Amino acid sequence: MWFEEGNGSRIKENAVFGVVMLLLVALVIVIGVYPSAAWSIAQKASGDLYNVAQYIKNVPLLPGVSP
Repeated sequence: MWFEEGNGSRIKENAVFGVVMLLLVALVIVIGVYPSAAWSIAQKASGDLYNVAQYIKNVPLLPGVSP
């Protein structure tokens, strides 16, 4: 997939790269088969962003900062 600039030989990826790619592919497949879980998380996150009071209540404040 990746080639060196000068001689055109292929760069070998390490095993971690392959494992990460397989996990991402599995995640995409799981979200495609069971979209309701991901959709409910996205709706809750967007609802908290639009409701500022609820967002402030849910997000921990920095130490020493009071509401």
